[in-house]
Parts: sequence; C-alpha cells; structure tokens
Amino acid sequence: MSDKISKIIQWGLIVLLALSAIFGLLFYTNTAAYTNLLLFWGYALILVTVVATVLAALLNIFSNPKKAIRFFIMLGMIAVIAVIAFLLSGNEYTATQLVKLKITETTSRVVGAGLIITYLLGIVALLSIVYATISSIFK
Repeated sequence: MSDKISKIIQWGLIVLLALSAIFGLLFYTNTAAYTNLLLFWGYALILVTVVATVLAALLNIFSNPKKAIRFFIMLGMIAVIAVIAFLLSGNEYTATQLVKLKITETTSRVVGAGLIITYLLGIVALLSIVYATISSIFK
C-alpha cells in the first residue's frame, strides 16, 4: 500500500476514534438524544466496517488471483458448514410456545444453526491453538 493511502487511512481512523470518544462521553450525560446519536454512530461504524472489509477483500482478489482460489474454497466450506448446521438444527418449541414467543419455526431453526456454527468454529479454534502449540514444541 502506498504511503499516501496509508496516511489517509491513518488520519481517517484517528477522526473516527475521536468522534467515538466524544459520542461516548456525551452518552454519559444521560440525555436521550445523545443515546440515539450513539446508536446511530454505532450503525455507521458497522456500515464503514462492512464496506471496508468488502473493498479490501475485492482488492485482494483482483491483485492476487491465485490466492483468490483459496478464498473461494474457504467461502464454500463456510457455506457447507452453514447448510449442514441448518439441517442439523431443529425446532424445539411447540406451536403454542412459538406463538407466545412471537417467532416462527424457521427463526428457531436459524438460531439453532447459529449456535451449532458457533460451537463448531469454537472447536476448530481450540484445535488450531492446540496444533500450533504442539507444532511449535517440535520445531
């Protein structure tokens, strides 16, 4: 990355940090208007993060097409894990409980799938930590 772009990003991040600190301090004045402002600022930061992540991924894909294949393989693996998790999840609620909770059977299955994905990724993270530790001992 060129020095000019790096400096622009650095100053942009400093501005975002300063604004976040100001909004955070205003939040503690216990005014409802500042609470809403902080919420909207959080939404804006999420949007900036998503846009930056997508742009960085696209830039990386176009700048190095050979490594892009690995990215698409990983994306496919994540999609397969998500489909398997959705198929394994089930609805544990009766029809009356669903009405009382104001959710649908699909919502219940999606939440279950999210939990299964979280468990699987947690296990993968733990196994990779154990592997990295053990492999560093033998090097």
